Amino acid sequence: MIGVSFVFLIASFVSGSFLYKERKNIDKAINIIHLACQIIWETPSIFSLSLGILGFYSLFSFAWAFAFSHLFLSRDPSAPPSESLTFSTEVTILYFVFIHFWTTAILSSIVKMTIAGVVGQWYFGRHSDDTFDDDHGNSLVAKSLKNVVGPAFGSVCFASLVVATVEIIQFVVRTVRKNSRGRNSPIINFVDSCMDCTGRAVSQISSYTLIYCGLTGAGVCEGAFECTRLFRRNLVIGMATAGITRTLLFFGASAVAGGVGSGTFFYSARGTGSPYAWVVGSIGAFVPFYIIRFMSQIIQNTVDATFICYMLDVDSNANNCQEAHEIFENDLGI
Repeated sequence: MIGVSFVFLIASFVSGSFLYKERKNIDKAINIIHLACQIIWETPSIFSLSLGILGFYSLFSFAWAFAFSHLFLSRDPSAPPSESLTFSTEVTILYFVFIHFWTTAILSSIVKMTIAGVVGQWYFGRHSDDTFDDDHGNSLVAKSLKNVVGPAFGSVCFASLVVATVEIIQFVVRTVRKNSRGRNSPIINFVDSCMDCTGRAVSQISSYTLIYCGLTGAGVCEGAFECTRLFRRNLVIGMATAGITRTLLFFGASAVAGGVGSGTFFYSARGTGSPYAWVVGSIGAFVPFYIIRFMSQIIQNTVDATFICYMLDVDSNANNCQEAHEIFENDLGI
């Protein structure tokens, strides 16, 4: 118990030092998050959409895991565990993993493009003194979702296919690296590092491209070209904005989860004397962490979409949202 207390004390000291050092950037990030929360408040159906997609993903994952497990259950029970899989089984496993990556990317892209369409309507379709009522906000979400799963679904699938292809290559490279640890090939390590950087870059570019497509209705190739040119013309780096808010949201989720987990752990250990206090504490930490992370992802997508809207404003020398201009110009200086 004393050791656990010291761990939490050290973690609190480290996080407190970081928060004090970055207090100016945190203040800026809070303003950005506040604007994103204002958009979500006026379009609450975004949460319903995200929950629906999450529920569908859970069902898909259950069906996928059931089918994937049968690849191994179908093996001869008398075969030794060390016996290697056949080539056809390995190809089937690779196919299953690729389908999982692709479907996950598609569902994530649907949410991202839908939120982008809603943010675009909010940003460009209102005056600074107007607010949407719930019915109007809900209709915006339904209209944006209908567009994403309709005319824009090809762009969603293609962008997700690119991301899934990079991820499956990473999976193969890391599997080869794991199986050749004894040999420790520098070439495989180099390829793994290159694929890791490529994966991060492709994921970031795909994210902004889908947001641009959701805002303008452009195709994914045209969107990637125009979005890249938009960044270059205005000399703005979106990763800085995303990094600030992502860090703050992560620390917020970790702080809440750590507090709840610690409370449940100490209550179970001292209050009830349960020998499974660590299990209760772990559940008490993981559940709120993933709930808050789920909400944080919605906020992050809203922040990214608002940032692209601001860039379109700057590119056309317009001002459709005074709040966004004050935040990005005065607070971030871009």
